[in-house]
Amino acid sequence: MATGRSHTPTAFIVFLVVKIAAKLIGVYPVTKAFGSPQTEAMYTTLLMSTGLTFGTISSLYGLSHGIITQGQYSALVAAVIGSAVIPTLIANAIYLPRHLLPKREVEAAAADLAALPGEADGGAARKRRRARPDLEPASMGPVALPIAR
Repeated sequence: MATGRSHTPTAFIVFLVVKIAAKLIGVYPVTKAFGSPQTEAMYTTLLMSTGLTFGTISSLYGLSHGIITQGQYSALVAAVIGSAVIPTLIANAIYLPRHLLPKREVEAAAADLAALPGEADGGAARKRRRARPDLEPASMGPVALPIAR
């Protein structure tokens, strides 16, 4: 490299596109084969397109065994994280199967989304979330586990 500049942003974009495309090619046909409608098939595909554990471990293996450089490792790990976050955001924003959610959760989600930019409602959405006991973890108390004999 004559300029001494790193090509990490380019590598990141290339790795990210290849990783997401490979997951789409592998998961989408299976969801359609099981009869999922278009929206649900794409939602499932995008949520199944993560691979954080394998991507991170294989990148670390490559770095520790001298197969890739520190810059390549950084680009790979960034792409792995991006390939988990970006499809999840897209899936929830565009393909969320709202018809499967109970009506009250859809209304609460819509109100929460409307309140996000600056909490123009004075935090009412946050208060509403706190007031919903069905979303709070239930106290289980002492649990008796069977003892193998």
